[in-house]
Amino acid sequence: MATELQHDDIWFANQWNNEGFNLFSFLGHRYQTWSSRILIEFCLMCLCRFPLIVFWITDSVIMVIAVYLLYRLFAPTKHKVFSSVVLCLLFLCLPLSIYTFVGWIAGTLNYLWPTTALLASIYAFKKISQNQIIQCYEIIIFVVSAIFATQSEQTAVVFLIVSLAFFIWSLIQKKIHWLTIVLLILAFLGIFLILLCPGNASRSIQETATWFPEYANFSLFEKIDLSFSVITWNYFKNLPIFSMLLTSIMVYLIVEKHSSWKYRLLALFTFSFTIFFHIILQHYDFMSVIAGNRYGIYSPGHYSPLRFLFYSILLLSFCILILNVYLILGHNIRSTIGIGIILLGFATQAMLGFSPTVWDSGTRTGFVLYFSVIALFVYLLQEWNFNSKTANRMLILPLATIAGYTILDELLTFAPLLQ
Repeated sequence: MATELQHDDIWFANQWNNEGFNLFSFLGHRYQTWSSRILIEFCLMCLCRFPLIVFWITDSVIMVIAVYLLYRLFAPTKHKVFSSVVLCLLFLCLPLSIYTFVGWIAGTLNYLWPTTALLASIYAFKKISQNQIIQCYEIIIFVVSAIFATQSEQTAVVFLIVSLAFFIWSLIQKKIHWLTIVLLILAFLGIFLILLCPGNASRSIQETATWFPEYANFSLFEKIDLSFSVITWNYFKNLPIFSMLLTSIMVYLIVEKHSSWKYRLLALFTFSFTIFFHIILQHYDFMSVIAGNRYGIYSPGHYSPLRFLFYSILLLSFCILILNVYLILGHNIRSTIGIGIILLGFATQAMLGFSPTVWDSGTRTGFVLYFSVIALFVYLLQEWNFNSKTANRMLILPLATIAGYTILDELLTFAPLLQ
């Protein structure tokens, strides 16, 4: 945990020391000149004002809620203890260092909190789909969570897509709950506020000049091209352990479920390429192999046959990954949900191709993607053979080892901050 304010946290905390400072005037100025994340920055300013112990407690509670919501949304209904252990170990594999690039408080409030709010909002749809009674206090929680989820661009887009999909499903089922309409309206309003915010447009201009001047001349096609590089960057390069874990469990489940060697080869291809690509990136710079020195593959002057070959194999690997989900979960609504989980994670990365800070925001921009991988991993456990002790050990022991290594590495990395 943080023992002192860092990076952006210091800047926000120092605003309270300005003569005549008014919080609401400050937030209004930020909306006009920098960001539409008014609620996030309101909470951030308050937490910077209080002793750090308040942040530690609050943030820990949010983390527990995030894990709980992942469990309620995606874990199998049977074998709850085992599923909970797997989920907790997966969450512990996520290094806390992804928050530190901008400061602990700013990092968690801008990424962990909106993602948790997104999960809470989606949980409302699950309760509605299962015809469960929704209490008044739950309605308040769902509405507040929806508003907070739309404060961050990535979670706002995901929430809009999920809300639209659930609304269409409700139309097909001919049963539309009034809360579905309310949440859908909030999703649209959140997107409109982001698009109409003058501060977002102003920040984009400033960040383009600071971080990526050439980006101002990028065409729509070049930005889309760049988006694929970003997906690759966060899925394979930044936290490769998650891509390896996901493809490895796919191999096991497909081998267990399908006797056809063709299906098994598909799973092995994705897993093998994930390992191979990780090894390549350990010896070569990502930018030179994939991104063309911060550009997409088709950007003028940056095309190369080798880069095109890698792109083609990567695209094939992603397609097979989606196919593997279908082969595991079968021809039903579950496979649609499983495929949707990972595609929404990829979509949050594709969005970054439309930001000038695409290469300068650090691993934190992949936070929603990492959560989607964890969610899909747990969701696939519906096909796991829990009666096999050997299979259970094969799953738990590697996860426990990786989680233990991650925790130890974090302690060694941040030990100087605790002195």
